[in-house]
Amino acid sequence: MKLSSVFKLLFIPLLIVLLDLYFRWDRMSYFQAKHFYFYLASVITSILFHAIWIIILKRVVAINWLYYTLGSFYFLLTFFIVGASLAFKNMNDLYPNYYTLLYFKTEPNSAFMIIRDVSGWKELLGILGTVAIVTWGARRLITSHIPTVVTSRILILAVFPILLFEALVATHKRYDQCALVDVNFCACVQRHVFTWDDHTSFKGKGLGIRKVAIQIDRKQTAKFNVLVIVCESLRKRSLSVYGNPTQTTPNLQSFMHANAASTYLFEQPFTVSTTTMLAVPATLSGIGPYQDSSLLYTQPLIWDYAKQYDYKRFFLSSHTLEWYRFTNFYKHDSLDIWWNHDNSGLPYYNDLGIRDELTINKAIKTINSFKDKLFTGVIQLNTTHYPYRVPTNYARWNGRYQDAYNNAVRYQDAILGKLFDYLQRTNKLKNTVILLTSDHGESLMEHHNIGHVESNYYETIAIPLFAYIPPTLLTKAQRIALSNNQKNITSNIDLVPTLLDLWNIDQTSPWKPYTARLTGYSLLKEIPKDRNIITLNNNQIASFNTGISLINSKFHFLLRTNLTPAKIEWYRSGDEKEIHDLGPELPNAVKRTIKKAIHPFPICNPFLDYLNSNSSK
Repeated sequence: MKLSSVFKLLFIPLLIVLLDLYFRWDRMSYFQAKHFYFYLASVITSILFHAIWIIILKRVVAINWLYYTLGSFYFLLTFFIVGASLAFKNMNDLYPNYYTLLYFKTEPNSAFMIIRDVSGWKELLGILGTVAIVTWGARRLITSHIPTVVTSRILILAVFPILLFEALVATHKRYDQCALVDVNFCACVQRHVFTWDDHTSFKGKGLGIRKVAIQIDRKQTAKFNVLVIVCESLRKRSLSVYGNPTQTTPNLQSFMHANAASTYLFEQPFTVSTTTMLAVPATLSGIGPYQDSSLLYTQPLIWDYAKQYDYKRFFLSSHTLEWYRFTNFYKHDSLDIWWNHDNSGLPYYNDLGIRDELTINKAIKTINSFKDKLFTGVIQLNTTHYPYRVPTNYARWNGRYQDAYNNAVRYQDAILGKLFDYLQRTNKLKNTVILLTSDHGESLMEHHNIGHVESNYYETIAIPLFAYIPPTLLTKAQRIALSNNQKNITSNIDLVPTLLDLWNIDQTSPWKPYTARLTGYSLLKEIPKDRNIITLNNNQIASFNTGISLINSKFHFLLRTNLTPAKIEWYRSGDEKEIHDLGPELPNAVKRTIKKAIHPFPICNPFLDYLNSNSSK
């Protein structure tokens, strides 16, 4: 075979290698010899597979229908695998991995809604048109410059890349992100097809069934209402109440100004997980994802604690509770009002949920129905979840990716303002406690990432935390502690301890065994200034291999295990954009702080082992 023919035969696979190197170059400086060998093996595998495909097309080029059928399939598949993977890498700073495909496997409705939102018929026609032109153009090249190989030799040649690919798949888990773009994608697919992975405790089941048996001998008389609002993907950085120059939260600001003596805005709140599947249960139970899941499945939720009093209790959610199998988690709960997308009869509006304005209307109607009876309620909103859909009259900003998110924040602020106005008009504010937070934040192209699950950077872990507590419900010491804690490190896992303090049942039997498990702090007591917040997305329930984050008042440490090799980053406190990575070498004092914080939790042992054996790249 002439050298020119060899070059033309290898043109497509070499182009893929060059594209991959362009996107991967910054990470290759972290590769060790074993990672380079794995990458080289994947390059050889890819080149052989593509070369065999071109040779097969040469064999059938004289049969038009067969050539165009096989050629269209080959070029469309290559275009999809390479194009989608590189686009994912550009937006998320990593190639699609096992857990990316796991999302499509276990949450297909949500995944395909995302695809629907980012693509349309124009994009589809563009792709099909490009594939048709390439298939037609390649026919001339193949006819003139690619030699014919007999079928038996093609079969013999195919054995080598197949065996090499299977060897790569067998070790792919250890070298995830080290394979050439197309080989990486195909290896992930095969691992799912044959479930070649032993780190998948999620396995499509999501949350399990929670069983809590609490016997209350005598209910006490409630003295105030409790309203807990959990927003979805609401990040601190985009709220004007936290200093963002875009006026996204005018209603919350007005509410705070009008009720200055009763409102508290916490400056440094962080989430314990950037996946809803772990963050919401942690917020409602006070059990962190770094604790054993058996604790979570036997732990009371906020409305269970409220059984101590003669409350009317409700849970209203804009979400479908089929998402991550929250139906399992809430299965045995008995509330006065239980309402969500699945039993509301309302259509989907925003990523598998209903429009939040209708949820707020339901909240107002629910509270009205209780008349003068006191209540404890949880409201879960979803406006600020991708794709950030809002009514057209709330689309105030346009032009940047962040604008759609800002519009969603402002819309959510407007409907929350409607709820606050109702509570004010009906004179319920005087004896209602309001706690508002988010399950996690959101990345809007910072650190080459969109979304939240694959990121533990500041923008995804920094969340809002707001409290409205009438002064008459607090002691002087509690008011002082609340005021001081506004500057301390806080978390969404602090809601349960705070409510237990307000209810004064944190040490009361039969609750004592449960309160002893809590790792959060009451906002009504002085929070230690050396507090650490652990953020985790992979435990016995979820297998999102994001890594671990630990943040305190001095630094933010990240161990990114979704990269291969795993990468250590750390940033000084105050560097909220986190653009000044201080590198993989950790000072001994920093290392000791991290080890001391995660040592009590066995789930964190793999990260502890990594710190013990790897302090550099």
